Amino acid sequence: MTAPLREKNDIKIFMMYIIREVGIPLDYGLLHDVCVGEGMVRSFDFTECLQELVEAGNISVEPGKNGEVYRLTEQGERVSRTLSSNMMRSIRETSLRSALRYISLRATGTVFYAEVGEEDISGRCPVHCVITRRRAPDKPGGAEERETLLDLTVWAASCNQAELMKRAFEADPELVLKNIHESMSGTYQQIG
Repeated sequence: MTAPLREKNDIKIFMMYIIREVGIPLDYGLLHDVCVGEGMVRSFDFTECLQELVEAGNISVEPGKNGEVYRLTEQGERVSRTLSSNMMRSIRETSLRSALRYISLRATGTVFYAEVGEEDISGRCPVHCVITRRRAPDKPGGAEERETLLDLTVWAASCNQAELMKRAFEADPELVLKNIHESMSGTYQQIG
């Protein structure tokens, strides 16, 4: 899949918009996940544009609780407010929802991933989906533990379908988990 944002100026406006709308400084990993993980920007372009935004004085790098964080400068704020309305509304809304979801997941220590496995002889492909979250240690001073909320492998009819399933899971893992729980407990109601 090709990232929808390929022009450097569009990518920079997008990155500043995300930082501005989220309203808190973001570390490199979180900003990267929102921009690249959602398929809006290619990783190389992200790294290059972030560096250029810092060099131009639109984004500052500051010490944070767990390392460096990125914050809009006053100049970056002005530029973002002026130019972000030129971005497609769907890109703005989808990306902001994604950013807020990533922040929420990080706060609870929730981690998710999906991977597409090897195609079998009949052309089917497995999609392996996992959701885990941080669990308090059993004893004071004990090591942090993780609990598994979902560990599921689904076989898709084709590798193309498997990729679509992977993206759908990554777009909203909480919804997938909720729907599985409702389906298996008999409380799922299909609308329409």
